[in-house]
Amino acid sequence: MKKINNILIVCLLAFVATSCFKDNSSEGLNRLVPVEVNGFGTKYDVYTHRDVLNISPTVINESQFDFFWLAYNKNFNVNAGVVPKADTLSKTKDLSYEVMLNPGQYILVFNVQNKETKVTTKITSDLNVSTLNMKGWYFLKTEGGKTDFDFIHNEGRIDKWIEKYNGASIEGNAVKALYVSQMKPTPTSSDLYNTLFVISDKDARFYRIDNGKEAMNFENMFFSAPAVRKPQNIIQPMSAQNVVLINDGQMYGMVKGGRFSAPPVSVPAYKVSPVACVAALLLGFDELTKSFIISDGGNSWVSVPSTSSAMKNMNADIVWMAGYAGSRSAGMALIRKADRSGNLLKLNMNYGQMSSGSSPYMYDPLNPHVVSASHGLMSSDVIAGNYDNDYVYYAKGNNVYMTDIATMPEKLQITLPEGEAITCMQHVKYPDPPNTTLNVFVVASVTGDSYKVRYYNISSTGVLTPSATTKDVIGKGRIVSVIYMEQGIGSRIY
Repeated sequence: MKKINNILIVCLLAFVATSCFKDNSSEGLNRLVPVEVNGFGTKYDVYTHRDVLNISPTVINESQFDFFWLAYNKNFNVNAGVVPKADTLSKTKDLSYEVMLNPGQYILVFNVQNKETKVTTKITSDLNVSTLNMKGWYFLKTEGGKTDFDFIHNEGRIDKWIEKYNGASIEGNAVKALYVSQMKPTPTSSDLYNTLFVISDKDARFYRIDNGKEAMNFENMFFSAPAVRKPQNIIQPMSAQNVVLINDGQMYGMVKGGRFSAPPVSVPAYKVSPVACVAALLLGFDELTKSFIISDGGNSWVSVPSTSSAMKNMNADIVWMAGYAGSRSAGMALIRKADRSGNLLKLNMNYGQMSSGSSPYMYDPLNPHVVSASHGLMSSDVIAGNYDNDYVYYAKGNNVYMTDIATMPEKLQITLPEGEAITCMQHVKYPDPPNTTLNVFVVASVTGDSYKVRYYNISSTGVLTPSATTKDVIGKGRIVSVIYMEQGIGSRIY
């Protein structure tokens, strides 16, 4: 058992003081009966609209007390200074409650009130209310020219998750999905909820994770909608207050609770590549000047500083970028020159570096790592990074290879059955480093109109070996993006 703490106890003390003590004389205090409760746990996990929460605590001198149960939602904006209203679950000692609460984290309060003095003792527990949506694997796929998720959870699966909850999938071919936390209806709202942000090549939409419902669509997510509907990439900056969309070569930034703002007119003008990534700040690429550009996650870009002149006017195209946000604060990028050779760049992407540019972003800018035109990386179908080390994985047909930035070897890691084509590879770490408990490399392939997802362990030297604990998954469609989730919190894209 534990007492209510932090901000909630501060807000509730006044209520307890004014409402619970009806007799504050010494005679009344002498009549206080100690409250002793057993059989009340410190944490309960339930599914809403499915489970019944049964708790039968033992209370010494039970006949001298009245009882009632309250639930306070923890999912509120602390800065708003408003404590959410409690839900009354029962007015009996034994709780038998058919759970109808919205998904989220709650404080469950067992109130034991002395019948004579009206003094109330409040005993608390953590209550986690979930749906099946809040733990498992989300596979973003294209099937029949439409975009949707297949969701794999401990008790089974939900195919076409978006269609199930909203009646229809998203039009167009899948591009990317992103976990976006702490969305809210307005900037000052205390109603916070986590979402999945999904883009196809024709549309963009946010979906609440708790109930699967659409929270925002392309028609209402902009202050002023762009003339061309061409979503290309979505990015979650390290700041949880913002989210970014690249549409038709322009970046649109949103402060959560608001809408996407139109990009300001910049001189010189930028044409933003769909290839972009995030660590401490966002890193993009201007297709007009062939230069790297940076952003704080708003809706404008600036050129990299003069200390990184090797990343300006490169006369090359961007092929791939990966940002390793958090404890590593690094990145990698691959550019391709006109002769089809390239350079693999290792980048310093911590905040001090990206914000001040006191030294070059690129390690060893005078001697970039050269990739020959004949190297498999330069003609690969899919590229993926490794959060922990400087390894790069690339797929050609049904084979996966690994290389490293030091010597650029081509080491075969995986050979899938003939006829399978690899469509997605991701290093999935959950939760965010350094607190990672799940560390797995995911490979999705397609044969005809069916996909298969395989899981691999990833060693400290980057070697991939099949997972013995996670089963392969099959389904219909072509997978392009993977998100793992627990308690409604999803993994980042690396």
